[in-house]
Amino acid sequence: MATIQNLKTDETVTSSNDNSDPNISGKLPEEETGNHSTSDEITPRLINGAPSFADVPLAVFDDNGKLLDDTKLESEVTSFIDEYQTKELHELDKPAVVLSKLRTLYKIYSARISRAESINDGIATKCGIRKGMLLNIEKNLLRMEGKQWIVHYTQTYGQKSLRTAQDYMALGKTPNIIRYAVFGKERLMGALRAIKTLKITSDDPIATLFQQCGISFKPEDCQIEETMMDLKLGIDYAVAISKIKKAEEIKEVDLGVNPDHIKKLIGDGIAVNNEFINDLFEIKSEGRDVNRHLDGICSDGGDGDEMLPHIKKLNRLSKLIASLKETVECITQNSALVSLVKSDYINDLENCVADLKNLVENRSATE
Repeated sequence: MATIQNLKTDETVTSSNDNSDPNISGKLPEEETGNHSTSDEITPRLINGAPSFADVPLAVFDDNGKLLDDTKLESEVTSFIDEYQTKELHELDKPAVVLSKLRTLYKIYSARISRAESINDGIATKCGIRKGMLLNIEKNLLRMEGKQWIVHYTQTYGQKSLRTAQDYMALGKTPNIIRYAVFGKERLMGALRAIKTLKITSDDPIATLFQQCGISFKPEDCQIEETMMDLKLGIDYAVAISKIKKAEEIKEVDLGVNPDHIKKLIGDGIAVNNEFINDLFEIKSEGRDVNRHLDGICSDGGDGDEMLPHIKKLNRLSKLIASLKETVECITQNSALVSLVKSDYINDLENCVADLKNLVENRSATE
């Protein structure tokens, strides 16, 4: 099979991949010269000498709206851009009409793109899960566990893809997981962690997770963009709640979080990550109201409890003291370090301790 040596204008590309897509024309666009253009054409030199990759940019270039299942809309969008992107407001006869058309076009185009992204992400996730199933079969046949399997995988398939492969293998072991591929790999991995935290065991653990978190899922709902988004946010909510419950179990502290606040935060795009959850424990440890903090964030998009930054600094004091003790111990064991300790350090430390001591004593005297 021929290889690509020097790609020139109007040359037809023949890929070294015998499974190349027959729907791709293989016709490269002309090199861009002169003034800036809005063209989405790909400069031939960018893929020169890379026959295995040639089909990919060509497929993108040849799309023309096929991915969105609406070639007419794609043509309308590109025509609008070509007509108006260099125009100034004063050059338009009816600017209000143009802006109205732009906004309508943007909303329709965005909806189509979201749908296409969901479909493609879902298909890629489904295929990835099946890859994981294949690897699970291989691992079982070879009866390899732990490091032995990792060594085998890296020697056979390479180190770079190991983490992704492990994720898909975990998904591939989950009963009926393929049904939910439309939600994408990352959300499904989050759902798996939630399932583990909540100790869910069933022949359809994702469905059980949905039931426990009050998420209603019907396959036909995936056809409706708003409903699909609600479902994705529902999974994010389930994952967030499971993280909070796991942290509560580890710390043996009940935060008493109102689930409605978590739903609102997820809907507003606020990440309920480990740092966020740790802040809740900081507030709880000082006897303050966790839900009041959350309500402050939900209501006005603020920072919640105004005392939180100060509480976090105060709670760092014990870590600073522990670190100081370790430093002193290190200097004690290494006498050569003594000469490196500047007197200014000690003076600053003594002044800080004296200031803190005075604050505490004065507060005690006024109570």
